[in-house]
Amino acid sequence: MMLRSLTSLHRHAALLTVACALVIAGVASQDNLQRVHLRTTTIELTPQSNLPQCMECASAPATAAAGVSLPNTGIQNSAFWSDLTGKDLFIVGYKDASRLDYLLSTLPTKGITVGSYIPDHALLVAAEVSNMEAAMADLDVTAVPYEPSYKVAPEWQPLLAAVQAQQQQQAAGAGSGGQRSLLQEADVAASPELKGFVVVGEDGVGRITLRVSFPLGLVMGQQQQQQQDLPRAAAEDWRAPLEALLAPSGTSCTPTLTPNSLSLDVLVCAQDAGTALSWLSRQPLSHFVAPRAVLRPSNINAGISMQCGRVEAGVGDDPTNTTYHPFWAAGLDGTGQIVGVGDTGLKVDSCFFHDPSVPLDPSQAVADIPQLPAVRRIRPQGHRKVVQYIVFQSFGDENGHGTHVSGSVLGSPLLTDIPGGPGPPPITKPLALDSVARGTGVAPGAKLAFFDIFNGNRQGALTPPTDLKKYYEVQYASGARIQSDSWGYDTPYSLYVQDCADIDAFAWRNPDFLPLMAAGNTGPSSLASGASTVQPPATAKNIISVGAAVNFVPPQQADSVLLSASVISSTTGQLLTSFSFWSSVAPDFGTFAPVAGRVLEVVVAQPPLLCGPPTNAAEMRGAAVLIMRGTCDFANKVAYAAAAGAAAALIMNYENRPIIPAFNAQQTRMPTTALRSNFSMTLLAALGARVTTSSPTPATGTSAQLTFSTGTLTGAATGSVTYSLVDPGGSGAPATRVLITLGMEGAPDSLASFSSQGPQLDERIKPDLVAPGEGILSASYQGGPTSSSCTMARLSGTSMATPLAAGAAALARQYFTDGFYPSGTRRPEDRYPSPSGPLLKAVMIGGAAAMTGWSRGDLRLLVPPPSGDQGFGRVDLSASLPLANNRFGKEGWGMQVVDKVPISQKDIHTYTLTSTGGPLIATLVWNDYPGDVNALKALVNDLDLEVTLSGGGRTYLGNAGITGGAADRSNNVEKVVVPLVPPGSQVTVKVTGFNIASRATDPTTPQLYALVVHGRIAGRFNSEHNPGLKAAEVLTPPPQSLTSPYPPP
Repeated sequence: MMLRSLTSLHRHAALLTVACALVIAGVASQDNLQRVHLRTTTIELTPQSNLPQCMECASAPATAAAGVSLPNTGIQNSAFWSDLTGKDLFIVGYKDASRLDYLLSTLPTKGITVGSYIPDHALLVAAEVSNMEAAMADLDVTAVPYEPSYKVAPEWQPLLAAVQAQQQQQAAGAGSGGQRSLLQEADVAASPELKGFVVVGEDGVGRITLRVSFPLGLVMGQQQQQQQDLPRAAAEDWRAPLEALLAPSGTSCTPTLTPNSLSLDVLVCAQDAGTALSWLSRQPLSHFVAPRAVLRPSNINAGISMQCGRVEAGVGDDPTNTTYHPFWAAGLDGTGQIVGVGDTGLKVDSCFFHDPSVPLDPSQAVADIPQLPAVRRIRPQGHRKVVQYIVFQSFGDENGHGTHVSGSVLGSPLLTDIPGGPGPPPITKPLALDSVARGTGVAPGAKLAFFDIFNGNRQGALTPPTDLKKYYEVQYASGARIQSDSWGYDTPYSLYVQDCADIDAFAWRNPDFLPLMAAGNTGPSSLASGASTVQPPATAKNIISVGAAVNFVPPQQADSVLLSASVISSTTGQLLTSFSFWSSVAPDFGTFAPVAGRVLEVVVAQPPLLCGPPTNAAEMRGAAVLIMRGTCDFANKVAYAAAAGAAAALIMNYENRPIIPAFNAQQTRMPTTALRSNFSMTLLAALGARVTTSSPTPATGTSAQLTFSTGTLTGAATGSVTYSLVDPGGSGAPATRVLITLGMEGAPDSLASFSSQGPQLDERIKPDLVAPGEGILSASYQGGPTSSSCTMARLSGTSMATPLAAGAAALARQYFTDGFYPSGTRRPEDRYPSPSGPLLKAVMIGGAAAMTGWSRGDLRLLVPPPSGDQGFGRVDLSASLPLANNRFGKEGWGMQVVDKVPISQKDIHTYTLTSTGGPLIATLVWNDYPGDVNALKALVNDLDLEVTLSGGGRTYLGNAGITGGAADRSNNVEKVVVPLVPPGSQVTVKVTGFNIASRATDPTTPQLYALVVHGRIAGRFNSEHNPGLKAAEVLTPPPQSLTSPYPPP
């Protein structure tokens, strides 16, 4: 039973009285029912529904440890509470958008401060009980107190249950000295639910961070002008009572309170999390309390796919040749751009970053960062690649992840480090065909601002500053305007969290900054609901969330094959079932090109191990032959199959993991792959195998091992599996036939099996884009943390896709800063020095290629963009950035843009162009105000995109393909694709400020947008915000109207 202080009970009684009075004051009619959707609950603002709820206000959101009281609720002694001292939070609902401006002008006069906008028609406000009661008597709104139970993130329930379960398992040691038992590293490792949230310290104790969010309007916007700092005030006032509350756990569990810009982090021992949660949720101005997750890490051929956009004969013979990098050939290699990366560390002496004239050494680091006074920084003057190295946790790369991703963005090998090397590669001329040059990044002319966020901890967790605002401020101050982060939450929850709000807040304040984040490596959802698997903070709005496509591999070098099987009745010829799976090519035995697209019969070698001549050679001729692994080497098996005239060898592995047969001593050339054990079992069953097991057959990803013998597969973990290929009826013929088609990919038009997929619960499209992420070749840390080397490695993940997309963004930024817009050639007089992040995002999304291949994680065709599979498509600079004389570009392709255009509520901006005949693509992007972390919907400011063709032509709405034809009310990206516009048609593009709700908490910062139109077009956007027009060329501003064609939101 939780106890409250007398002060807390008095305040709660007052809130109870006000709640009932407020709801009674609201409109009681069922026609005026209003629902406020929070992540934690749905509140119905009517007297009938809220009066009973008011009577339950004393219910506790979480359970404290037995015998623990919750004292001192509502402490507000610090001066940093400013004029919010004594105020509580309330949810105020209003009828429609027309009421908002009236409320915003009236509420402050009543002593009420707006803290947050909650879509669609509600405000979270701070007020004294008496002021709120008086104000409601005059205003046509409904309101309820913001209860402690509303503040508790739903993900606490399974987490606290897991903590309790682990404590029960160690109950034998729980009674020492009256202290509650501490969760240790072994406890955390044993619980999947704990791994994503519990950090194990050097003392081996597991701890959880409770992140306390405050209403955004009280920690940013207008309140920044006052001497008000809620996170700091809370840290000052809450430390002592929390220490007293958690004292029974001992001194090793003294809580640590860390104020951030917009939130407060409270680090406690895991077994104290429930007690701390109960106390924190009862504080008057705490808005939301969630567990902070552990952060973990989530190329030359890849660059070809992004620069060319298509594949043609000869591509891949010499991938370093700039024929296949038209943007490098034009001088767009990232020169003049600085890209920020935060990761495990950087091997500074790798030849991809090394500068022999400016060595980097940790002794050069100095503590000179105002935002992070204890953090050291190296700022090497004149270094060819590195402008800044933040020694936040360590120096050098102990893991390799950071070196690899940095190389993918901008690695450029200094070949003078290699004996006889020719020196720096001439990027604007064909590169020498050198194995090291193949590891060159997408933007080899760009420079790096690196932030080391790995401290070598046991869990492999990345530890950036808890205040991401400071993290980005340091990178921004270095000159970085693009930030690539290949890490995210290690949890199953795809949510809009405080880290997302922090990132969105920084981008809102710094519109020329573009963060890119890895979507995660969880693959497609395993849930029937199809819930999103995109990992925060890649669920933020003002970023590019990047998924992973299959890497471009020339057809003759394809490293995987798709086996599509059809199971047919031997007697009737009827198709019984079909299935597909991917398997790795064994390059030592040749490629699958000779059999690609052919239909082959599947037969089992006899004897199955095939360590000698087969007894069924006639059946094997022209077939795909199943061969058991073991006893003899792969070369012998394949040689016997080839001698029998088989078309392909399918070797059945005895482990459920991929392997690649190698060491082809006999130099036999035959398409060969090794199948996982569960794929082997599937094919055997399809061939009519009768299966008897003492336990289930192994599932994908398990480590169960199988050993093979003729006719029987025996597995220590799965019992035995006996198969028979003879018809049970005794006819002597196989009961079924299996035919397979072997497919290969030369173009990156399929989604990698591990790539996380959306969309989000609030229907936002995530990921935004995809880029190659399988088998990416880039710089490696091998050879020691600082020893000079040119080693490379192939890694896979959305971690690898994100830096490739960031490198493409650097080329897009250089396109504008070097004056390539609007002509497609470099013109110094057209330089645009500060393109916005939304402009770069719109350019990349507008030109993205629609992928038409497979989702390799669940073997289905991809949903066309925009979709949760591929977002808006695969990065394709050939369509995003029109370039003169680019044979990979689209003929007659043009682009018009406007950037940093301010728009207000109900404004309509109209732009016109003329089509020269062909497709047209319009893309609207805006940095949105950060969302409320407890709102079910993250979008705050809602703009609308509309494209209309002249002559009574059709009107297209942004993202109508996913909304069923209605206006999009969820995304801050809207795209229209018109497949074919008749030549001479006038195209009218409209942008409408449907709902600019940020004016509730930040009325002085305008909502800006970027609009990009690609296609075969003539004319220019006649706007002062078109960087391709000089001021003297702007005839009139774009027409605006104060009357929206839409009904109020």
